[in-house]
Amino acid sequence: MGMKNLANYHLWVGDKSREILQSLSEEEFFRNLDPILGSTKNKVVHICSALLRCFSLLKKDLEFFDLHIEGGFYQIVDQYSQSELIQLWEQLDNQLVSEIQNNSDGTVAVPRNDGDSFCMMKLDFYLQYITHTIYHRGQLNYCLKKLEKPRIEGDYLHYFNEIDTALDENI
Repeated sequence: MGMKNLANYHLWVGDKSREILQSLSEEEFFRNLDPILGSTKNKVVHICSALLRCFSLLKKDLEFFDLHIEGGFYQIVDQYSQSELIQLWEQLDNQLVSEIQNNSDGTVAVPRNDGDSFCMMKLDFYLQYITHTIYHRGQLNYCLKKLEKPRIEGDYLHYFNEIDTALDENI
């Protein structure tokens, strides 16, 4: 159950993140907060670009995005509006959860900088993208703090607490 729980957590906390980001004005979303932190938008673009890279390495066709585009994912996604970015991120999270639940057997070839590649088990590969998103969601919290907005309460324990509370309410 561990990886499936982690996948469901990933979707749960992603939804919480997107809910807060939807409440930002366009100016707040696009504002460069400082030279190191950058903008909230840049963090979301990076998260989406990384997930698109994940699916391109899996050679997965996505109904909502053409992975065969020239010029790189970041440059394309960087042109998206706030609502388009948030929607893309949600679609990518849903796709990742679906892959974890339905396509976890086997390996994936991961290219190295020298042109060679190495193989990873798919579950380890998916874990890379979950932990990568966790890292950047932490950066989003710094952006939200700088904007004096509510932060993402995304602790793994909060997820289980919410599930347990929902079960108690349904009894």
